[in-house]
Amino acid sequence: MGDNSAESILTFFSYAVLVLGLIGSIIIGIVVGDDNEALGWGCFFGGVVSVIITWAVCMVIINISNNIRQIKKHLQGRI
Repeated sequence: MGDNSAESILTFFSYAVLVLGLIGSIIIGIVVGDDNEALGWGCFFGGVVSVIITWAVCMVIINISNNIRQIKKHLQGRI
């Protein structure tokens, strides 16, 4: 495993959550929307928003981790 193995795993996880969450939101929106259209749209948009927020938080964590790794490399080079 390389230096970025944790970031690679988290990147894979974040994109998997994004894709599966969007598919799940569509399915839930359709199933719930059969009985109550307004509730179906609400479930769909709520699911999409939560999936996008989860994906964005994971990407921010990856970016912070990469930045910390770069800072550590620069500090080790000065010593």
